[in-house]
Amino acid sequence: MNNSKKYHQAALVYAVNAIVYFFVAAFRMPPHDFGIWNYLFYTLGAVFAVLFPYLIYREYRIFTAILAVIYLIRTVVSLIVIPYYSVVMILIFLLHAFTCFMLARAAWSKRQEARGKIFSCF
Repeated sequence: MNNSKKYHQAALVYAVNAIVYFFVAAFRMPPHDFGIWNYLFYTLGAVFAVLFPYLIYREYRIFTAILAVIYLIRTVVSLIVIPYYSVVMILIFLLHAFTCFMLARAAWSKRQEARGKIFSCF
């Protein structure tokens, strides 16, 4: 598969993940009044849902790799808290695991043109 397609698929999965996670956090969590921090929460949620998929789509490899590691950590933490929460956490865990997989697949896939250059010295 073309490496660009992997980034494009990872960007789509990340965007879906960000939107689902944002709605779960906004509508499933108990209401909290954090004052001015509420605006920061919604602003950062919008930035994560728009800017991060754009950067992944543009094939920023290091950024995508960092996000993959972050999502690996989030996946492990989600797995740990499953017994304490509802079915929603199981779905969030599956979404985090799939997002981690797609990000890692894009970030650490070998490029066709780079493969020849790396092994041309052997």
